[in-house]
Amino acid sequence: MLENTLTMEKKLTLQSLILLSISFLLISCSSLTKSNPDTFVVGMLDSGVEVSHKYLKTRLIVDDEKKQDLTGENSLSDYSGHGTHVAGILVTNLDESINIFPIKNIGTKGLKKETSIHDEEENSFLRVNLALDEAIDLVINHNIKVLNVSQKIKTYNQKTIDALKRAQKSGLIIVAGAGNFMINLSDPTYSLSENGPFPCSFKETHGFDNIICVGSYMEVDDNLSPVFSNFGKVIDIWAWGNTVYSSDLNNTFDYRRGTSMATPKVTAYIANFWKKNPHLKYADVINKVFNSLPKDDNLAKKSRNGTYLPEEFRFFHPKIQAYETTSN
Repeated sequence: MLENTLTMEKKLTLQSLILLSISFLLISCSSLTKSNPDTFVVGMLDSGVEVSHKYLKTRLIVDDEKKQDLTGENSLSDYSGHGTHVAGILVTNLDESINIFPIKNIGTKGLKKETSIHDEEENSFLRVNLALDEAIDLVINHNIKVLNVSQKIKTYNQKTIDALKRAQKSGLIIVAGAGNFMINLSDPTYSLSENGPFPCSFKETHGFDNIICVGSYMEVDDNLSPVFSNFGKVIDIWAWGNTVYSSDLNNTFDYRRGTSMATPKVTAYIANFWKKNPHLKYADVINKVFNSLPKDDNLAKKSRNGTYLPEEFRFFHPKIQAYETTSN
């Protein structure tokens, strides 16, 4: 009888420990995949993301894939790899405590709105010209302070402008890529061209001081130069976007280039600064960040004042190198 009692107690104890362990794991997993109003989160509007990528998955906030997908595909699946690559750059450069809230508005099927073929990074995929308003409202509702946008918005209307006004009023900083067409974004005829407008253009035409326009620089003959990047006085800051190594589809890593690769570096820099200085308003954050960075005379000819983000690890970041070494 005593043996049976002890055996039963051992079984109960073991079952209790298993249940406690499972509960702990569930709590831990949910804290990694669900949003928390007390944490600093960066939004990313792109082609989705490979949520199972080992380098990314613990840093992605996925509350509801259907709601975070604006293409009608009911999934964050990334068909082009663009969003997965951008997410990897964010993970590499963000403080470890800052996570990413991905929103998908580029897909290949189940499209809700007007689509077009757009060639980017040598990959052709269907681009959803989804009005920015849906994404902005989703971000605001999740109390996100910084949104990374690396795409052009060809279809927009007054609803888009109103959404951008709400973003400005809420204090949301939108960090937007300038694009890779070697176009002067400050040219008043640009908004009528087939390549526009990018979110950067709204900054110039509507005075949204919460939009930061990012160009990409590289080094040519010991000088910093835009080369393939769009340019103009609308460009607030430059970052290295030439041949950047980051996460890609099928749990791999690869090189890509473009202002899309430069933009998340600026997003991460701003988010890291703001997290350390949470009392600051968005305008103060932007001013302090820009004033702390160097300026380049050559880049100043193609932008507002030549402010740029120095790049110590241009082609291969040691954080990824360390990850690949330990994961193999």
